[in-house]
Amino acid sequence: MSDGTLTSTPTPIIPLNLSSAFLADRSVGCLTKISAELLEALVGRTGCTQAAMIRLMRGTDVSKGRALAAVDPSGTRVDLSTIPGFVASARTVDIEDDGIGVMIGDGSSQVAFSCDLGGDYHAVVLLDFVSSADPFQRLTRSELAGQLQHACPLLACANRVEELEGESSATTPEPAGEVTSEFPHFGGEVIYYQNMVSRSAKMAELFDQIDRVRNNKLSTIITGDTGTGKELVARAIHFAGNRANAPFEVVACGSVPNTLLESELFGHRKGAFSGAENDQVGVFERGSGGTVFLDEIADMSMEMQQKILRVLQEERVRPVGATESLPIDVRIVSSSRHDVMELVQAGKFREDLYYRLNVMTLEVPPLRDRREDIPLLIDHFLCNLNDEEDTQKRVADSAMRELLQYGWPGNVQELRNVLTRAFLSTTGRTISKKCVAPLLNREVTNSFMSDDLCQEGERLHMRIPLRQGFNEIVAECEKLIIIHALKANRGNKSRVTQQLGIPRQTLYNKLEKYGITEEDYATE
Repeated sequence: MSDGTLTSTPTPIIPLNLSSAFLADRSVGCLTKISAELLEALVGRTGCTQAAMIRLMRGTDVSKGRALAAVDPSGTRVDLSTIPGFVASARTVDIEDDGIGVMIGDGSSQVAFSCDLGGDYHAVVLLDFVSSADPFQRLTRSELAGQLQHACPLLACANRVEELEGESSATTPEPAGEVTSEFPHFGGEVIYYQNMVSRSAKMAELFDQIDRVRNNKLSTIITGDTGTGKELVARAIHFAGNRANAPFEVVACGSVPNTLLESELFGHRKGAFSGAENDQVGVFERGSGGTVFLDEIADMSMEMQQKILRVLQEERVRPVGATESLPIDVRIVSSSRHDVMELVQAGKFREDLYYRLNVMTLEVPPLRDRREDIPLLIDHFLCNLNDEEDTQKRVADSAMRELLQYGWPGNVQELRNVLTRAFLSTTGRTISKKCVAPLLNREVTNSFMSDDLCQEGERLHMRIPLRQGFNEIVAECEKLIIIHALKANRGNKSRVTQQLGIPRQTLYNKLEKYGITEEDYATE
């Protein structure tokens, strides 16, 4: 019974009618929608400068969880790639008995809240405050704990809705011509690592390699085809490691003219050259204590390579027009779409700089070598697009098969572009094969083929004259396979030897034996 005393209770963070609408929707993605709404409300209530929610399995590191949503200071939903350092630092926040953990540092503070989602999963809500003052000035700790505890059952329910939707789509046969509720099933554990997702063994090995280098200062080269996500790997090295709170600087060596690259890297003093009206701090000085990512190092001139080498040897940098050099403390991560060792042998890259940069090498596999990741990536991109446009579009079976069979010469970046264009050009809720097929660059894929060679999915078909002798047939098969591998790997012989499982010298012997030149496998 009431004693007549009026008590005040905080207004629920998520209105019940909104919650009911989300749950009635019963679609994959409702957990992401509710998470975003919750974060928007938290930003307004607490005054935090950014908020994020991570879903992860119990006992795993928060950096390996799935980022559900992120919100900036204005309450606007933002790209999840903006929060890796924020998430990495949250690993040090200890959750206390009330479910909340607080970490106050120099100039900032962070609050973490753990929410049980049921089963094997839980979520971590992260709130970031620029000020190192008490983060509970607007909403007390007990009020915040109460609000978040009210939201937990809703989040758990939404999580279960998604699980049931997935189970239903896996067991219920789909009528012909209908849309899949879930993308085709592939085996292997799904791993979320610093804004990357994969179930392939090659990517799991890459994540392990990142773990081994993230906390040291070793120079690392990241190799891989264009569009594979080399910068994402560089960001993972930085934001998963002990330099996560320090600067991460990116220099696109191929897009900055050599005349400006020196000033960009080293900085300059006022009056150092025409147009230098003020002092400028260079990347190496700005990134001190953190990581400098040199993207496409092979595009640098030999003169610039010499200057970079001197900086790495002396660990000092002298701005253009300055008389004294400055000490620097940076970790160098670089990338190249080329086989840098081949460029060294061809005299196009300094050998001494190569060995300075290449203490460790990480290779990002092309998308064609990890097709099991295609449905995961499509799901990730599609969820973001649906959230941005407030829609519920899905990919039809026929379109999914088309995407799985395509060669993806432009890798993950091409997949993202194709899906975005298909999404924007689709007026209904189904992204069909008819919409997807014209966007795939079949000319590039077909350029890998010849009159005697064609590809169907993961199989190669050869046309071999039966009147030839046995040795001639074997030689023709070897030649066609090698040329195809060279085209598919854009002339990178290291990857060809890995794909074919042959020693490098054997490959060179075959090239000489069959007279295969660069013109035979050029793709541009």
